[in-house]
Amino acid sequence: MPVRALALSLLLVGGVACAGAGDEPAGDAFAADDPTVPTGDCPGSTGCPCSVAWPCQVGPCLETPDGDRCGRSCAGGCPTNWTCAPDSGARADLAGYCVPRWGRICDPCTDSAQCPTAAQPDAVCVDRGEIGAFCGVPCVGDADCPSDYGCQDVHDLAGKATRQCVYLLADCICTKTAMVAKRSTWCKMRTPTGVCTGARSCMIEGMPNWPPGGGLSVCYLLKPQPERCDGIDNDCDGITDEQVCR
Repeated sequence: MPVRALALSLLLVGGVACAGAGDEPAGDAFAADDPTVPTGDCPGSTGCPCSVAWPCQVGPCLETPDGDRCGRSCAGGCPTNWTCAPDSGARADLAGYCVPRWGRICDPCTDSAQCPTAAQPDAVCVDRGEIGAFCGVPCVGDADCPSDYGCQDVHDLAGKATRQCVYLLADCICTKTAMVAKRSTWCKMRTPTGVCTGARSCMIEGMPNWPPGGGLSVCYLLKPQPERCDGIDNDCDGITDEQVCR
């Protein structure tokens, strides 16, 4: 396992929480403008939480910011902030169903492969410097972005220039799905000895320095290590791969 991936896996705690097969979600009243609200008894009805243990009666189980839900047909149109999934793409089974328009926008990430969705196949992981990297959404102008986002010229983690929707306020707000999945990113923190590489993640359970009720953590520093030739400032002295790679 690469050093960076191993360090991140050791830093972040806990596993993804999942419900037991017997803990069935309850049904709610139908809300015509919200595809995540059940239209009937759960599990199985459109809008119900779904999983291997809770299969959908009709249609696919798809990812939403509020968790996996049984898909709603595009017949009659999709509500605001949702769009009809195209016939092509990695999830062809979603074609003809409403999917979140903005995909995984603002989810913390470590690779652009973590960002594409049925609605946003060209989304990439945007390098935001010391605060970390977060999923974007391709755009031409601000009108292509949701509220509180701006269309900006940025770079992905490979250094490739792109135009993506970027959150204009403070830190990104973790969705319920991002917190359950503990989606994470790298970050940098300045210390008396230099700039150290750290990590931050979305978490549901309250922990020191996590927002009340969960959210995006502060930048947690990795413990300084002897310098190695791996592109990381292991000893946090502000210089990367000094001497060892020469």
